[in-house]
Amino acid sequence: MISKYKPNKETSIIDYSFETLNHVRNKDYTQLQIVYDIKNKKIYFTSKKSPQIKNLDLLSFDFDNTSTNLMFDINTPAEGNINNKFESFDYMKNKKSALKAFHETKENLNWTENKFQTLLELNTKTYIE
Repeated sequence: MISKYKPNKETSIIDYSFETLNHVRNKDYTQLQIVYDIKNKKIYFTSKKSPQIKNLDLLSFDFDNTSTNLMFDINTPAEGNINNKFESFDYMKNKKSALKAFHETKENLNWTENKFQTLLELNTKTYIE
C-alpha cells in the first residue's frame, strides 16, 4: 500500500500511513497506532480510546539525563501537537495507569496479577534508585 502512495494536496503521507494501518489492524486488539517521521523527527500516534491523530516533536524535548522526566497519557483526548501537554513524571499516576491497562487487557495476556505487581515493584526500585 505504501508503494501505491502518490503525493497530493488532499492526503498527506501521514494520513495515508494511518489509512494503511487501519486496513491491517485488528479492531478487537489494536490499542495503539504509531507513524514515525524520521526526517522531521516527529512521532504521530492514535489510541483506541482517543483516535484523533496526535504528534510530538522530538526536537522540542531535552534528552539530557539531568532533565525532568515527563509523561503523557496516550488516551487523553487531544489532536495535533501535544508537546505542551506533557507533565512531570508521577510514579503513582503511572502505576495507576499501568494497573488500569493491565485490567483492561489481561484476558489477552498470559500474565497473573501477581506477576504484573512484581513487574511494577521492580519498576519502583529502578525509578527510586
